Amino acid sequence: MDPAPAPHQQFLGFARLQDVIIDPDRLAADGQIHRADVGDTPSGKNDAGYLLRPDGSGWVINFKADGQPIPFQPELARPLTPAEQAQLETQRQAWCQQQVERQAAAIQDALARWEAAHPPQDFPYLQQPQLDPAGLRQGRAQLLVPMLAVDAAGEPAWVGAQRINWAAPGQSPDKRFVVAPPLEAPLPSSRSTAPTSKPPCGLMRQRARPTMW
Repeated sequence: MDPAPAPHQQFLGFARLQDVIIDPDRLAADGQIHRADVGDTPSGKNDAGYLLRPDGSGWVINFKADGQPIPFQPELARPLTPAEQAQLETQRQAWCQQQVERQAAAIQDALARWEAAHPPQDFPYLQQPQLDPAGLRQGRAQLLVPMLAVDAAGEPAWVGAQRINWAAPGQSPDKRFVVAPPLEAPLPSSRSTAPTSKPPCGLMRQRARPTMW
């Protein structure tokens, strides 16, 4: 397949700045809304969209960011200046730090709830059908299910918990995942089409261990 025209290449670069990934072979300049991906991981599949008109104008939207369309005009496209690159990097680092703090708070909240909980006692969710409560705890009227992930060193790391609310037998309980947000962030919005090689924030894992499994 022939390479995309220059304005379309600009649009693809612009989209990537918003962490919106569009397959060049499937790029459609038809004025219709199409799905795209966020980042390069499976978790971002179809979490973005774009519209590209035949004249090269259009917009992209990242549903994992602010969920608002970001317009693109090819005549406004230009490389970032050194000052703009520095500003973009400062914004990226600030965003990463904010996410690290949010993640740490979510993990500590899950650990605190876990440490204050006790082994399940006649919890309805475990009775129909009869389930083994090994590895679970009960905090007030909630069943706590630990959420773990393997870190870069191959060690289990605490990333959050699932809370299952108390419900009468036969009723469907409310469930809520309280997990630290992944640090795979789109860069701050920019109208430039300059490519970036800056990787997303690294995913932090909390190596705290609960006192009892």
